[in-house]
Amino acid sequence: MVRKTSRGLIALTVACGSAACSELPAGPAPDGSRSVAPVVLYGATASLQQLAFEALEGLQHGDVARLERVRLTEYEHNELVYPELPASAPEANHPADLAWGNIQLRNNRAVGRLLARYRGHSLSLLGIECLKDTEVFRSFRVHRDCWVSFTVDREAVPPVQLFKYVLDWEGQFKIFRYYDD
Repeated sequence: MVRKTSRGLIALTVACGSAACSELPAGPAPDGSRSVAPVVLYGATASLQQLAFEALEGLQHGDVARLERVRLTEYEHNELVYPELPASAPEANHPADLAWGNIQLRNNRAVGRLLARYRGHSLSLLGIECLKDTEVFRSFRVHRDCWVSFTVDREAVPPVQLFKYVLDWEGQFKIFRYYDD
């Protein structure tokens, strides 16, 4: 179980037997290898469809908390995902907190624009498609170039890239950041 404390920190209670849990290096084992513990991503959905639905619901109702719940947290990005990305290599000299700061800036701008465009309208999901090959990492996959098809006030609109990249951690789906570039 994952819960937020009053200071916004995440508290983890590991109790997992489902396929939605995956493994995360938890510390050195006696033989020097890394031991593993299950990871449950707070607010993750069980499918791309559900993720797109949650994003549309958040936009329609102006529910920023809902939008954030289905997006990577700073901890998830910096501690779970970023260490496996090419940008984390020492020769890249691109620290996780710098990457997170860039994501936050761009995300906040996108959320503001998307809310201005869709808040208060009736949004209904038609589908989602990620057009580029899924990138596979050791612990997760990234669905790339994602487009959401939906109606606005019962009228179909061309597909929109509400978010571009989706993390898939053993069947737990979360948005990297909202997109409006």
